[in-house]
Amino acid sequence: MKYLEFPILIAFFIFTCRHEAKAKIETIKFNDNWQFKFDTANTPDEEGLATAQWSNVQLPHDWSIELNFDETSPGASLRGGTGLYRKYFTLDNSDQGKNIFIDFDGVYMSSTVWINGQKLGTRPFGYISFRYDLTPYLKFGGQKNELLVRAENRQPNSRWYSRSGIYRNIWISKKGSVFVDQWGTYITAPQVSNQSAAVKVQTKIRNSLNDNITPVLKTLIYDNKVDLFKTLTTTCSVAGNSMTTVEQEVVIQNPQLWSTENRHFVKR
Repeated sequence: MKYLEFPILIAFFIFTCRHEAKAKIETIKFNDNWQFKFDTANTPDEEGLATAQWSNVQLPHDWSIELNFDETSPGASLRGGTGLYRKYFTLDNSDQGKNIFIDFDGVYMSSTVWINGQKLGTRPFGYISFRYDLTPYLKFGGQKNELLVRAENRQPNSRWYSRSGIYRNIWISKKGSVFVDQWGTYITAPQVSNQSAAVKVQTKIRNSLNDNITPVLKTLIYDNKVDLFKTLTTTCSVAGNSMTTVEQEVVIQNPQLWSTENRHFVKR
């Protein structure tokens, strides 16, 4: 069986009539300068957690692996318990007006997140990434922001060693007023042959402004040699505080079809 080999990289840029500029997206790893404290009681001991001492940690972090093996623990190996993470950070005035999100790649488990005392939500599952919108609750101009993350690992709850705490990376994503939504791209090849292949790109564009806008979506498609193959440009309409899906399509002549017998690799 043969499959279409998709180009290696598709990049998305949004231009708006209002700003006449490319929307800048900034993604920052947020793993440094965290504080942590925990209590190993299987049923949350709020007094024990409150009196525990803070220590400095670097993410990703697993508090269970730092403990001794304990055959009397509910999981019959390493204890879980309740952990609390804290981080202070500041933002410049230049960040005002941006949409700022926090992405957690993985927290085990039953995590609850607060920003400046505002509860953002609870995620009971421990293996899937999740995102919260920080924008309405942030302080700027060098003022201190406080981020709190609580994780509860009540055992037993897994057939294998699960770890405890923020065991994967955290990211801060800063976006403009108009941006491609998270997981907002969907690429398919509805028609494929040795002679040609149709590639369809669907992109979800979110408008956080109150006004209706007519942005221009520019999609850059690169081949497996990292050379620019095609530029797709589409003007669309997005109502205020809403999202729309833009469809773009390109036809590739004489495509390279991938199979286990005829494999193609990216040349870096």
